Amino acid sequence: MTIAATMLRAITVLMALLLLVAAGPAAAADEGGDLLEQFLGRKYEPVLKPLEIPEGTPPSEALFLYLNQGYGDAGVIGDFLAKGADANYADKEYRITLLHNVAHYGHAEATRILLAAGARVNAVNGEGNTPLFAAVHEGHDDVARILLDAGADVTIANSYWYTPLREACRRGNTGMVRLLLEKGADVNITDNKGFTPLHAAVSAEALEAATLILDSGADINIAGRYGDTPLHYAVGLGYEEFVRLFLARGADPTIRNDRGLTPRQLAEERGFASIVELFRNWGKNTI
Repeated sequence: MTIAATMLRAITVLMALLLLVAAGPAAAADEGGDLLEQFLGRKYEPVLKPLEIPEGTPPSEALFLYLNQGYGDAGVIGDFLAKGADANYADKEYRITLLHNVAHYGHAEATRILLAAGARVNAVNGEGNTPLFAAVHEGHDDVARILLDAGADVTIANSYWYTPLREACRRGNTGMVRLLLEKGADVNITDNKGFTPLHAAVSAEALEAATLILDSGADINIAGRYGDTPLHYAVGLGYEEFVRLFLARGADPTIRNDRGLTPRQLAEERGFASIVELFRNWGKNTI
């Protein structure tokens, strides 16, 4: 969703809230429950905030709007589906599906319901993100596991060539990294800047995740943007533990980046004396 669209939605929500404040907090909740009754034909528990679903909205779009506002009540979803809502409905502008919404907000039971209703587990939105990517990106491990059990493809990359594994590494989510590796995630895929999941693990200071990736056969010497290998990346950030790990795993300390610097020379430039000393003692004849 664009920044402009997000701001417009926020303004709309704020205006709705302001209109209801004068009647007290119970009125806002009651109106949301009444709106669901209008669409689905039975009374519901009051919701926590006003719902924005225009009168006469078709069931599929109404369910999308309900989920897109962060709701995920299993009973409500089931009733919308019974009214004819399409489990694979996607909005026209961003191609966000119902499953993307529940994955993004971490609604586990809603995820199960939509999958059982035939929702495509590997549907991609306008940015190429799958529901699995959305769940991993937001840190909803339970939803990610449900999607994986339903056959989610761990190798699908979005328009930036970001994969679920890259996101798990970026979050330092070791458990999810392990699970994605078990499901066959590609450890050497590069994003649009040439960075690998190993680079992402370094950026998050996720040492255990980096170790898991190396154990799964990652190429430790792939150079990303500006010619920086994971070793360059670790040195540039001053992460001595990563430097030790990478050297122990066979990282090539003679590779030069686009500025012609080896990792040791980069450490000298940055003034990381302990890392310079580490290189000096590691192998004087090879650096």
